[in-house]
Amino acid sequence: MYQSVLAAEKIGSSKSVNVLVQLGRMERTLAKILRPSDVLTDTGDTWTGVRRYYVTKNTGNSRENLSSPVIKDLGFQNMADPKVLYEFITWGMENYPAKKFMLILGGHSFEYLGTLTDYSQNLPYIMGIPEMCKALSLVQKTKGIGIDLLVLDTCYMNMVEILYELAKEKSHTVKNVLTYIEYGPIAGLPLDKLISIVEKNHNLVDLNLLVKNIIEGINLDLVAFNINYKKLEKIKRTANDLAQLLLKTEQRSTINLSQLLEINDGSDPLLSYVKDLKKSLLSLIIYSQRITNFKSNLIDIAHKTTGNKLAVCYLKLGFANNNHWPKLLGKLFWEESRTLEEGRQLKPTILPFQALVTLISIMNPNAEQEQLEKIVRRLLEYKKWEQHTNFKLR
Repeated sequence: MYQSVLAAEKIGSSKSVNVLVQLGRMERTLAKILRPSDVLTDTGDTWTGVRRYYVTKNTGNSRENLSSPVIKDLGFQNMADPKVLYEFITWGMENYPAKKFMLILGGHSFEYLGTLTDYSQNLPYIMGIPEMCKALSLVQKTKGIGIDLLVLDTCYMNMVEILYELAKEKSHTVKNVLTYIEYGPIAGLPLDKLISIVEKNHNLVDLNLLVKNIIEGINLDLVAFNINYKKLEKIKRTANDLAQLLLKTEQRSTINLSQLLEINDGSDPLLSYVKDLKKSLLSLIIYSQRITNFKSNLIDIAHKTTGNKLAVCYLKLGFANNNHWPKLLGKLFWEESRTLEEGRQLKPTILPFQALVTLISIMNPNAEQEQLEKIVRRLLEYKKWEQHTNFKLR
């Protein structure tokens, strides 16, 4: 993330675009434990905590340290806390009014559990998907201002359930979303390219054209969606009807979305539902681009391979409420008598141990199992997280 802000400083703010950043940074010792194979450049810029910057173009000789002015030093806030996200957005809107707003969220994610991790606290935290979306929805409710483009610079965000969560209310905050087709590079989006494209196209009235130009200007597998309340409600209804029909045919209860969309047999009772679902899904897509040959859905939906340990997280999502689709995912995903979707609070979520291990493996893609176990042990010893009863090594 630090390198991303350095990249943003290659372009910086201008008369037409204000670039604001809230950056969380841990101590270098912790960074070296988490990513032992990385070579961390030793510079004089070794601050820790959370800071807000007004990003300006770096015209100096040094390209290793941030040169933008610090607007505010927030100390050791939890970057996985949805309230911290809400405060950053509203602060930016109040102090830097604009005709249009783009929000970029960068960091690691873990499927339906959440995104935006923070390892600098008393326990490892992640921002839950429902809590993140609730924080975003509060922006419209309290400020009456929308986010024209939400850029999710994190993996596995092209999911129907997440888009639905952003659109649950008719007066939702987020109007459009741009993200990866499944997963992106660990380094994240090249912010210098993105900011440059936005500055060159700041006068465009058609936001869809701006989105198209952004995607075409960045050499990655990307897709953009329109967050449409009516369309996403229809997708949920169709998925529910399709799930009920699939559940009557036991051998089809494990079919994933890719297999479903390939059905074209006119005598198959599923065909009309599949056609309806496919049409509705495609109607959300503004633009997409594939650079790699990796075949994955532009927009996806949970299927049988979704882990049972994510059931509690999945059932908190609005898409799972009054819907038979979770029943296709397994016994633990089916809550017939109650819903977990209501009563969410704006609090960070403790990152489960197994999710932590998985995220560490993502940060160290070339590490062997023995190396990963060593990283986990060193991390737990350094942070003393095992002392907490709700976070034990398993």
